[in-house]
Amino acid sequence: HSSGLTNPNAVSTFAAGAATTVGRNSVDETLHRRAATAETVLSNEVKAKIEKIEAKDAKQLSKIIQNEGKAEDKLLKTSIKELARIQKIQKAAAAEEASTITAHAKAVKLEQKLNKAYLDAKAKWEAAVADLKSKEEKLASAREHGQTQTALVKEKVLEVEALRAQKATDDRERQAKLASLKNPAI
Repeated sequence: HSSGLTNPNAVSTFAAGAATTVGRNSVDETLHRRAATAETVLSNEVKAKIEKIEAKDAKQLSKIIQNEGKAEDKLLKTSIKELARIQKIQKAAAAEEASTITAHAKAVKLEQKLNKAYLDAKAKWEAAVADLKSKEEKLASAREHGQTQTALVKEKVLEVEALRAQKATDDRERQAKLASLKNPAI
């Protein structure tokens, strides 16, 4: 949100005081002496005429001073309204900052909680991957061992079948030999 100020270093018109209320000390003292000296030679009629002009000038100057006072009052009221508006924006900005601090803290807390859960899950996953790899290696080893044993069994079965066939043949030949020995005519 913008405060609307274009130049924050700008100073208001009356920051150094009103221009028309400059102290009388600014008028040179020699002017007073000169006027007093000149007045001593003037007639009452001329003095009255000058005083009438001075009164008219004073009245005009008085209006100018009053108008300047009104302008200064108006500027002060406007500046107070602007200050109130800016202060309202500041209050809203402070409230927004407070709510974003709270939201940020909640987000940090949630991120930390989820990060912990993620790291815990990742550690469990990594353990599961290692366990799976170990089990796969054991399975491969068991299969290889099973295949080796199956091959040995097949080999042994062939050997036993050959021995059985040999023994069966030997048994027949033995029986035939025994029979021929008991009965030589055959």
